[in-house]
Amino acid sequence: MNIDKYIKGIISLVKKDDTKDIIPEETKAVSRKDPKIHILYKWEKGGKFFAPGVLLYVENGKGLLHEEYYYDYEKMSFGTLMFRDTPLFQLQGRGYYCPTCEKIVKSGYDLEKTKEFSCDAINEDGALFEDVVEQMKPLLGLLEEDFYCLWDTKLYPTDGNENLFWDFPNEDKALLGSCICYLGDGNYASIIPHYTIGTQPKRLYNPERAEYYRDKKGSRAIAYYMDGNLTALIDGHHKAMAAAMEHREVSAVVISNCYYGEGKKEKYLSANEVQFRLEDLPNDEPIYEWIRARLGRKDRVKKTYKEINVTDDTAFSFDTKELARQYPTVFEKGCVDYFGKIDDELIDGLVYGKGTGTKIVPRAAGASYLDDLQLLIKALGTIRHKRFFEVADHILHTEVDVDTLIMCVDQIGRQLDMGDTMGSGMDIDGIKDYLITYMAEIEDEFPAVGKEIFMIL
Repeated sequence: MNIDKYIKGIISLVKKDDTKDIIPEETKAVSRKDPKIHILYKWEKGGKFFAPGVLLYVENGKGLLHEEYYYDYEKMSFGTLMFRDTPLFQLQGRGYYCPTCEKIVKSGYDLEKTKEFSCDAINEDGALFEDVVEQMKPLLGLLEEDFYCLWDTKLYPTDGNENLFWDFPNEDKALLGSCICYLGDGNYASIIPHYTIGTQPKRLYNPERAEYYRDKKGSRAIAYYMDGNLTALIDGHHKAMAAAMEHREVSAVVISNCYYGEGKKEKYLSANEVQFRLEDLPNDEPIYEWIRARLGRKDRVKKTYKEINVTDDTAFSFDTKELARQYPTVFEKGCVDYFGKIDDELIDGLVYGKGTGTKIVPRAAGASYLDDLQLLIKALGTIRHKRFFEVADHILHTEVDVDTLIMCVDQIGRQLDMGDTMGSGMDIDGIKDYLITYMAEIEDEFPAVGKEIFMIL
């Protein structure tokens, strides 16, 4: 992705606009009417789209579910998802609200749902996405008047840092996943929603309700995209818990607010690395004209804010850490996204042909062979690829870079923790014996690698 353009786009959003009132008086009267949801564009998964979805425009939105931003460049900045006057989810940045800086993440654990959250199609196992969108319209009407994308995707029921979505520690600590993830050597991961954090209080957990959804893989949760790879879960906490118990992803509709951008020749809306040219959108209603103008000058800086400082000590009767460990971390998922499609041609070209195979390995300018090799071994372990152990064994016996060897060993150790032998043809004890033998072979030449194996075993 063009990280410079992304940063410039975010910076443009935080600049204050001297325009106090850009909406005509006759339009203000429209805002008191009932909300209307206009579907502008539909797509399937493929190409630039990571999941099926729709681009829509919320007309006369009630603005009850909305984002607020507050900036104090010398102290702390806040990006908050609000429901009415209640803060549900918040990203806290030190000083400048930087798009590439990790932020403190807080959940308000205080969402009390209203009738608009009721949607039968969301609960159905495998309902058509178009039916889900239709039944979500009352909920979408709670949003501010603006453009949004709805993604029909899947989320990991964790925060991306080995914490279960509903047992996330509200601590004053910046977390990976709260911004675009840096993979090293000029490489960045995607800004695709992968993870989610609960917004309802944990005291509402009902074991019977979670059990009900365990065999309903197609029933969807609803989440709101915040930044990086993080979303705020606004509906479907028991569906997400059921998915965690089954060690699978949770089906979800993710709402992403669109941002306005302008290139040298065109203006566009963007969400999660996807751009929609304004000239391609329907232009048969006057309301689109002033909404385009408003997007170009929208001031997202609010004069007031409510800082989240909530502790929810409700405890679950099971080990939430054990459930969370079954899912990839932000960095691991970023490695998968970096390569996109991982197939035999990619593996053979990079691992055995040192990147000179017929398939061009996607990489940022300046990325080296070893950098790509490290990202690949991490990606193979993350998706539990059938050739993982074969590749790890080859690297351990052909490469001499200590960091690369340690990454292989660490990935094998992670699979051991999850009880996965990764196509090795050995059982867990067999893999441990393999590591012990390898440690004896290299302990003189690579003592740091041997120490790492000792720590794993």
